[in-house]
Parts: sequence; structure tokens; C-alpha cells
Amino acid sequence: MKPTKAILGALAGALLLIAGCKSSERSYEPAIKDDLKVVTAKVEAINPATRVVRLNGEQGPVEIVVPPEVRNFDQIKLGDSVQISYYTGVAAQLRKKGDPVIGPTDEIIAARAEPGAKPGAAVGRNISTTVTILSVDTKVNTVKFKRPDGEIHEVAVESEEGKKFIKTLKPNDEVDITYTEAVAVEVVPAVK
Repeated sequence: MKPTKAILGALAGALLLIAGCKSSERSYEPAIKDDLKVVTAKVEAINPATRVVRLNGEQGPVEIVVPPEVRNFDQIKLGDSVQISYYTGVAAQLRKKGDPVIGPTDEIIAARAEPGAKPGAAVGRNISTTVTILSVDTKVNTVKFKRPDGEIHEVAVESEEGKKFIKTLKPNDEVDITYTEAVAVEVVPAVK
């Protein structure tokens, strides 16, 4: 499996772990929302001295500086297609009182192409914690919660899954939350 697909798959799988945990006496489904966007652009110019590559895709031309950590830069050719994948996801699961609180965790996963392969890289991040619900307003779909460090946040819930989930919440509920974000870039051969 290519490293970019492995990273995106591993991070998406982390969200599903929460879905498998049934820790509440109340019956409801955990809230899971994820999104994958894939954009393709064509290589129009390459400056090996500065490692600047000009790409042109649906959003128009853009120049990017390719960092030295990206292996096999010299294999990028004019006309190559570059696929950029951006993944985000959030999962929330109500917990039973007395279950251990998930302390904040922050996991970063990264991969890059093997020597000699087409250039590619991926990096992703999973952040997990347990929050305490302070208030829920299902009329305007907002939730106010406190993190383990005491910081208070209020978020608007937009997805249908999330709106269904917040109807199950009440003040003092503890909710395990995992947020995932990843980006992967892969060069594919030019189409002739």
C-alpha cells in the first residue's frame, strides 16, 4: 500500500474505534463525521534550484515550495499529475460515569515515498480527549463543553449525525472526542 493511502486509512480507522465502544446505558449511535477531498493538478513548471513547482488545477495556478524532506524531487516532470488528498473527521461517544477519562492525546503520523519511487508524502494528526458537557441548545444546535484543562468551548453542530447525537446529551455527561486531520500528496505519471 502507498504511504499516502496508509496514513489516510490509519487516521480514518481511529475514528471508527470510538464507534465500536458502547459505553452508555442510553441507546443511541455515536456521532461520526468525516470528509475526504481529492484535488488533481498538473505540473507546469519546475525550478530545481529553489524547489518551486507551479501546479495548475481546478482552482487555477499555484506555486509551492517542496521541502527538502520530500524524497525524489528530481523525478517530478512537466505534465505530471499531482493528487492532493485532504481528510478531516470527528467522532464523539458518550461515556459511562466512572469510566476512566481519556487524557488529551495528540498522535502525529507521517510517511514519505521510498527512495526511487515517485514523490509522495502524507502527514496526519489524531487528537483525543474527554470533555464534560455544560449545556446543549438543540434549537440553534450548539454545545458548550469543558476540556480536561478547564478551558470552555462552544461549538455549532452542522451535520445531521451531530444534531442527532447532541439530542442525547445533557449537562455533566462526559463525551470522548477524537478529531482527525490528514493531508497526502502523490505524484502520478503524466497522461500521454
